[in-house]
Amino acid sequence: MNKQSLQLSVLTEGAAIVAMATALSFLPLSTPHGAIAIQLGAIPLIMFSLRRGGKAGLIAGFVFGLVQIVDGVAFRGFLSVAQLILEFPVASTMLGIGGLFANKIVIVTESKLKIDLFELSLAAVIATVAAWSCHYIAGAVVLREYMPKGVNPYIYSLAFNGTSALLNSVVAVIVLIMIALMAPQLFVVTNATKKRI
Repeated sequence: MNKQSLQLSVLTEGAAIVAMATALSFLPLSTPHGAIAIQLGAIPLIMFSLRRGGKAGLIAGFVFGLVQIVDGVAFRGFLSVAQLILEFPVASTMLGIGGLFANKIVIVTESKLKIDLFELSLAAVIATVAAWSCHYIAGAVVLREYMPKGVNPYIYSLAFNGTSALLNSVVAVIVLIMIALMAPQLFVVTNATKKRI
């Protein structure tokens, strides 16, 4: 497969993943005020970055963040432009960091494919914590003027965004481990498209 065909294959797969992540982002899994939320769209983005590598994962995450702005999801809790940028394109891009583990998760033994569940879990936790670090910064620095008087903005943001990071990490790890156990081939590109970018 030539380089142009490979890029088209990765681009097509990335577009499908962004569409899947966008559809999952419409599932309402948050507290009524939206401060604590489970972002199911993170799961396909992390999986894509593990399958195709960090560069492709970062790009898909960035596009997902832009789509959330265009489709209006980002404006549900809109308070400032800096918050919008940090919590959507930047935080979503960080989900692609899981791709740093792309070459470490696949184990082939006696022609049997296995996924290193520890590396997979580590990738999911690092990606979600990186993304929610952006939400933490947005909460502590950008949104501090909207917090109740006398409240430490760093602790306030950590309480909400730390809880979200923990919940998202647990959900991502559980779902990705289930996928790895049931269909490990989904983490591996086929022979025709064997390269990661």
